[in-house]
Amino acid sequence: MIGLGHRAAAMIASMQTADPGVSIRAVADPDTEGARRRLAMVGNAGVRLFPSADAMLEDPADYDGVVIGTRCHLHTRMAIKVASTGLPLFLEKPVAISPEELGALREAFRGREDEVAVSFPL
Repeated sequence: MIGLGHRAAAMIASMQTADPGVSIRAVADPDTEGARRRLAMVGNAGVRLFPSADAMLEDPADYDGVVIGTRCHLHTRMAIKVASTGLPLFLEKPVAISPEELGALREAFRGREDEVAVSFPL
């Protein structure tokens, strides 16, 4: 999980309710204490916390996929980081906030479009 605000924590709780096999292994969020509190609220207290996406993604083999729940202006940047790992991605919307970001995101996942899901919880 990259970014764990209130919306992302609610999404994770919903995913785990729908499928008890869903588990969070790691969270990258510069607000590690806030992330720790939100994890405890949704019953995921033993998760590894990282201060940055770069630190969390150093060993992508540890993960089955990544959920991005950062602030909107970071979605594309974080998704492109994930693209370089080859991991499947669940991306909160908006996926980009400019035509340039949209083009960069398209290129990053070209040929792997079926490995990206865009959230639309509302």
